[in-house]
Amino acid sequence: MQIMWLAGLLEGEGSFCLSKRTTPYVSLAMTDRDVVSKAAKIMDKIGGRSLNRHQHKLPSGKMVYQVQTTGMPAIKIMLRVQQYMGQRRTRTIRRIVSRWKPKIIPAVLAYHQSLIK
Repeated sequence: MQIMWLAGLLEGEGSFCLSKRTTPYVSLAMTDRDVVSKAAKIMDKIGGRSLNRHQHKLPSGKMVYQVQTTGMPAIKIMLRVQQYMGQRRTRTIRRIVSRWKPKIIPAVLAYHQSLIK
């Protein structure tokens, strides 16, 4: 159930990208600290690595809370939420995973790519 909640949140408020065309990342930024904290806990469990956490103030005075992760943890999160995403986000995730150049052994890469087919 938490994965579906996270997928819905990332569908609307998240970003899935390749930085410098090689490093996948997942990012979430919102003004609701409690929601970002809950998402971060779930993302930590899936990704297996602590997230980068940032906050900054908007011109309106509101605080924006952001979490993001890169590399294999980002790929793990993408693969876990993909089945619950809309068509556009699903295409984005598939494109990122297919272009990602991991520094891992080929058997592990083949396993992860088999998850998105």
